[in-house]
Amino acid sequence: VDQSFLRAKALIKRYHPEILIFGFIPEDVRRATLSVRTGVGKPYFDVSGDTLQLKNVPVPQMSQRTPEHTGLQRLLGYSYLAHTVLMNHRFSAWYLKGIWSENEVRALEDGEQVACLIFDELKRMVENDGIRVVLLAQYGRWETDETVQVVQRVLQCADHGAFTVVDLRPSLEEVRARSQKEYESYYKGHMSFEGNAFVARQLSAAIPAANGDLRMRAPRRPSEDDARHDLSTVPERR
Repeated sequence: VDQSFLRAKALIKRYHPEILIFGFIPEDVRRATLSVRTGVGKPYFDVSGDTLQLKNVPVPQMSQRTPEHTGLQRLLGYSYLAHTVLMNHRFSAWYLKGIWSENEVRALEDGEQVACLIFDELKRMVENDGIRVVLLAQYGRWETDETVQVVQRVLQCADHGAFTVVDLRPSLEEVRARSQKEYESYYKGHMSFEGNAFVARQLSAAIPAANGDLRMRAPRRPSEDDARHDLSTVPERR
């Protein structure tokens, strides 16, 4: 949620949208506690009282090589074919050793508090411009009761009067009850084409209801001032 918020903040200044769709998954709440993920530094927010303080910006550059990587692993990384095969089979843990799940740094403990404060800041950021925010709670294929509860607690702290909340969990459970095969078709690691189409249908139903007579418009072209806006300190979401 932290990197999504930073990215949204930068893009709102450039495009002045009527609607902002702010999506997140349960894992994003945990990731908000990290200063390093998958061996790569990232911005994060520390909490002082009820205030967010941005840390780790500019993001420190980190070496992509680690002592755990052998010469063979580095050599295979130059081959698109080898990379594709290794990433889609049981060898991925070996191939990514030292870069993936084993290399992260936790900077704070309470990701839920960070997410709630981010929603508060997001509300303040958009209310003067009349931007409607849709909070989109998405889920992976194999969520536990614990991770689902994380999302429910975070959504409870969001101002439902300021945001339109689209929680996909009930709809996904309906699909799974109806057809396990259809449910599984929605995922291929991340969501598949079918899964994203499902999300689009849910949003299509929710947005007009939230905004009444919604008139779609072409995005505003960035101005010369926008073009000079430096996004170098706001990395893409990983």
